[in-house]
Amino acid sequence: MAPIFTYQPVQLAEGNPEREGLLVFWGADLLALLVRLSLKTRSSQGGLWFLAAGFGPCADMSPPLFRKPEDAEPWFVEQMSKVTHRTGSPAENVKPLEEAGTSPRKTFH
Repeated sequence: MAPIFTYQPVQLAEGNPEREGLLVFWGADLLALLVRLSLKTRSSQGGLWFLAAGFGPCADMSPPLFRKPEDAEPWFVEQMSKVTHRTGSPAENVKPLEEAGTSPRKTFH
């Protein structure tokens, strides 16, 4: 089964030249935060996306830049394949918090 990627738009804090971001999920797993380089401050690379934060096997220190977020999907698959054949498919044992008997300690708004 092919991985299913979902994206959640986020805005980075005021004062950053790069404000447009996307949280990248594979199933229930948060893989990364992609950030779009500013056209104003990055003349040659403006408009490209970079990995601002990666989690688990996607915490690579030198990933490539991506023309659009979907172009990062093969790179994510490659990174995740390094662990999925050892641990099974991502999020296969993840249960909603209610079912797991756990609840968040604080809710942020």
